[in-house]
Amino acid sequence: MKKWNVAIALMLASATLTLAGPNPKDSAKDETQRLENAGKVIEEILDVPDDIPQDLLDKARCVVVLPSVMKAAFVVGGSYGRGVMVCRRGPDFSGPW
Repeated sequence: MKKWNVAIALMLASATLTLAGPNPKDSAKDETQRLENAGKVIEEILDVPDDIPQDLLDKARCVVVLPSVMKAAFVVGGSYGRGVMVCRRGPDFSGPW
């Protein structure tokens, strides 16, 4: 009898996790939002009077933008964030973005 109770509990738990899993539409919406935020951040950075030198951007192989990073520390520190990475195409990352 206990085996059946455990089996039923496991089936209910797996069904709940399956039904309550992440919605692909929400995931795509989050990724779109992240791309829009990263675009705004890069525009703001490039519009600053003391902007990034063009030579540095010309030499760059990739650019990483983390629009929202959370940091915490107390004895041990950590940070968490999601962002976007854009790299040049072509051999040795020498092509267009």
